[in-house]
Amino acid sequence: MHARRAIARFVGTAGDLVDEHPEPGAWSEAQFRSHIVQCPDCKRVYRETLTAAARIGHELRAERAEHLRELRRKNFRARAIDATAGGKRRGRWGLRLALIPALFAMLLLVFRAQGGEDGLVARWSGGEVRAAGQLLSADRPLMRLSPGDWCHTRGNAVATLAARVDPAPEGEAEPFELGIETDVLILDPRARAVRLERGTLEATGPARIVTPIGILDLAEGASARIGVDAGGTDVECSEGSSTWTGPTGSRDLSAGESARFVAG
Repeated sequence: MHARRAIARFVGTAGDLVDEHPEPGAWSEAQFRSHIVQCPDCKRVYRETLTAAARIGHELRAERAEHLRELRRKNFRARAIDATAGGKRRGRWGLRLALIPALFAMLLLVFRAQGGEDGLVARWSGGEVRAAGQLLSADRPLMRLSPGDWCHTRGNAVATLAARVDPAPEGEAEPFELGIETDVLILDPRARAVRLERGTLEATGPARIVTPIGILDLAEGASARIGVDAGGTDVECSEGSSTWTGPTGSRDLSAGESARFVAG
């Protein structure tokens, strides 16, 4: 309860805090992130908050998409009725016009289907890999993950996160590659945004990697290896350019550059 009140106070939604927590209302972002790293209770609640926020965002996008589909259906019916009432002279052309929105909607659905659903596919290649709470295996090597889902690797296991089940076609960003003992939270699959809580991740841009102490944005075609441990975040940029944004500011990294970032 103390941790929840501390985090809520940081965003201005709680009352007085208990004495063992500093006054979050006066914290800078750097102080807040430093406290999250040091306080196990606040760190746990912070992770729960991130998971809930990702799930809520996913549900809102799904509701908005359903609303748009309903509007298209109503628009199609209205145009079809109007075309029929207009007589044979204009009815044929009116019906063709009425079919245009439906055809556009159909093409949109086809392109979306080809590009994958609103999620990332976790692929097992051996060892202990858990995705969305399920243990992957040779009998169940794939699992589609939605915003708010976690993927964990344990022991010597590794895994990948891709936008589709089949291999990516030429020109599409490569899958995320999770190293051993790694925890990744799905944030926004379409924007290729994930949170690396610990472990290592190899990514190709465009992508956004959120860590406990900052954010790495990869430009299109850029590649980097990101590592998160208790002391901070390591970034090794192998191709293209990337930008790190943390409590102390931003830094651009080019191919061949590496850096370590720490809290505070």
